[in-house]
Amino acid sequence: MNGLCLLIIILRIHQEALLLSQDIVINDLVCVREVFTMMLGMGHYPNVETFEMVLNCFCKLNKLVEAYQVLGPMITLGIPISVNVWSILIDAICRLRRIDIACSLLQKMVKTGSSPNVVTSTTLIKGFME
Repeated sequence: MNGLCLLIIILRIHQEALLLSQDIVINDLVCVREVFTMMLGMGHYPNVETFEMVLNCFCKLNKLVEAYQVLGPMITLGIPISVNVWSILIDAICRLRRIDIACSLLQKMVKTGSSPNVVTSTTLIKGFME
């Protein structure tokens, strides 16, 4: 089994476990980070969907430093930051009640050519209301 398959399996288990127990998830994140780093080191580069899953896992647990570290390889590899990635980041920031930073991300999103979708807009509205 190659590293990418292993990473995807771990991420899918992680996303399901997120609903069950945060302790399990934190242990899985250590494994996700290790496999992700190992994959990049071996020259196996995930696609945008895999990057989104890794980013989403970190953001759901408010591990924003780790989430932003995922963006570095995406940018370096020339993988476009999709509207999904922007929405994941904006959601994580809104959950921390930092609507000012979320709005800055929205501006950056638009400047880079991405258009907010329904998820992005709903997330921001919810952020303003909380």
